[in-house]
Amino acid sequence: MNFDAPSLDKLNEFVMLGQIDLEEKAVVEHFYNNAQKNGYYWLYGQLKMTPSDPITYEKIEEAISINNKRAYDYDGPCNAMEMHSIADHEKKFTLLREAIEKYYQYQYAPPDKTQPFGSKIYQYLAKITNIGK
Repeated sequence: MNFDAPSLDKLNEFVMLGQIDLEEKAVVEHFYNNAQKNGYYWLYGQLKMTPSDPITYEKIEEAISINNKRAYDYDGPCNAMEMHSIADHEKKFTLLREAIEKYYQYQYAPPDKTQPFGSKIYQYLAKITNIGK
């Protein structure tokens, strides 16, 4: 059973299931389309990633660290356009993280109307433990 962090490719597949909000879907599609066009995308505008790279907690923390260091080094935005760009990256990064959180919730979900037997990970855990018995 694979418990790996999602890649952008996996998140894009997850979007097709309709389990996330429209804003989150739009952000995942934005990053995915850029990655398809360029072969890579920028996590938080700071960390170059390919669509198949896992978006791990460590990668998210690294992108945050780089962003914080650059904000400190550059002493904030120098004009309104740069301020808007930073705000746009902040919003997209937040929405991407929310989509990742929902991906994990879906992967571990117990049975419900949309998944009568629960997620694949739930089914795996049910086999090796007493969950649902």
